[in-house]
Amino acid sequence: MLVTALSPVIGYDKASKIAHRAMDEDTTLKQAALASGWIDEKAFDQIVDAKKMVSSYWNTEADLNLEEQSDLILAFARVLYINGQSTDETLSAAERLGGIFGLRSVMLPRWGELQLQAEDRHTRLCCLVAADPSGVNMDRVAATMRAMEDLHAGRLGPGQAMEAIRSISEAAPAPAWLFTIAAAVGAVALAVLFGVRHFPAGALIFASVATGAMVRRSLAHYSSNIFLQPFCAALLAGIIGALAVRYQLSSALRLVAVCPCMVLVPGPAVLNGALDLIQSRIHLGAARLIHACP
Repeated sequence: MLVTALSPVIGYDKASKIAHRAMDEDTTLKQAALASGWIDEKAFDQIVDAKKMVSSYWNTEADLNLEEQSDLILAFARVLYINGQSTDETLSAAERLGGIFGLRSVMLPRWGELQLQAEDRHTRLCCLVAADPSGVNMDRVAATMRAMEDLHAGRLGPGQAMEAIRSISEAAPAPAWLFTIAAAVGAVALAVLFGVRHFPAGALIFASVATGAMVRRSLAHYSSNIFLQPFCAALLAGIIGALAVRYQLSSALRLVAVCPCMVLVPGPAVLNGALDLIQSRIHLGAARLIHACP
């Protein structure tokens, strides 16, 4: 419970790791926090006050009404939905959260929104939240699933859970340099599977994909249009393909033309779209695939 006070400062993911480390190594929370290097002793003492936290816990953990419970369920489901979790897993998570509160709940996913129908013994409520499933951030998904486990196990109360999910939703994505390198290395590995065996070809693929990745991250700072990034990647791919033809590179090297586009076709979006189609969520599945493969 005390570790949740650290979440607004170092993020829920790190706070959760500190808590688990303290339990695994049978040490105090303070020792685990200081050993992590994410916070110093002075800051820890200022943030974590056991008496204050216990008092705050019982004040904030008073029974939530149906609307507050629904808001919490939607908050968790939204983070999963917009960051690459499958629709089935998102619906299952919402159902489990509803069970924690003793609610009968049904989640209705659509492109652009999540709708929750929740019912307790006395009241029925329908609410929705805007949610475009166009992103991929599996770190946020993993942190959200850990927070759900903590909530289910009683290590996290509803009040702290809302703070935790807010912290997770605001967590920064992977650094641009890491994304660029990972995309480029992944593309080279994929090219090898397709038969590229020469170093010049691999180097050209690495450079083109790295450029495509940097274009993607750069555009994300200036526009939220979900089609702008794929369009620019396709333009870059066309330029590279034209140069490959102009200088009469081998047929294998001409495959480099598709590399910047491949960077911008997120695997989870394609997979989730296919799964939605299998589950007869035709509109959602088609929307996911159209977004992933413009």
